[in-house]
Amino acid sequence: DLKVAQFSLDELIFSYREMGKEEDALAYLEDVAARYFNSSLGDAALRASVPVLSRLGLGEKALTRVSDLIRRFKRTTWERDLLFEKGMIYKYNLGEHEKAEQVFLDFVQSYPDDLVSEFARLELGYAPTQLGREKTGEQRVSGVNLFQSYPNPFNAETLLGFALPQATSVKLVIYDVLGQRVRTLADGEMPSGVHRVVWDSKNEAGREVSSGIYFCRLEGDGGKLLQVRKLVLLR
Repeated sequence: DLKVAQFSLDELIFSYREMGKEEDALAYLEDVAARYFNSSLGDAALRASVPVLSRLGLGEKALTRVSDLIRRFKRTTWERDLLFEKGMIYKYNLGEHEKAEQVFLDFVQSYPDDLVSEFARLELGYAPTQLGREKTGEQRVSGVNLFQSYPNPFNAETLLGFALPQATSVKLVIYDVLGQRVRTLADGEMPSGVHRVVWDSKNEAGREVSSGIYFCRLEGDGGKLLQVRKLVLLR
């Protein structure tokens, strides 16, 4: 099961990183990819190795791998995520800003309405979309939906989005694993449509929070839980 394999490996890599053993994580992923070549588990291992290669400063190897995976997984959600990572590798690992800009422009053109396009626009230097500035009433939404944040795991910022089928009062709140409120990102009456907001990994006092697992809750009137997503912060 590709989805389960990817989730399990992401959790494992998080544990390796928390122990300061990311080189061991890469060795493990390489071994899994070789032993389970052309299987869901092997594919997930290759996919999980891309950000690990980036964090270890192996930009050229990360670029080669992400380019190969993009060719293999065309017209899938992986293609979208991998294309964005390719731009990040060009920009932050290899310092090739012109190539990075072209990748981000291609991304915005290919996925104009995708949540991740907001991050591509931020990388291009555009101002972030503010809540209520997207002609939200013109977008058809079938039900309440809190989208998975992107990127996740993340280092400093992550983009969150939620959709409302009708105007209503909601809160978007970040909690830690102890259930303590960390930050309220949105609070009040919102029009129908899709809304986006960036969490900069800071608490209400403006201080950066530590690495770990956090939960983003979309709440209705009276604190009623509508949906929740798990976020993984890696510093």
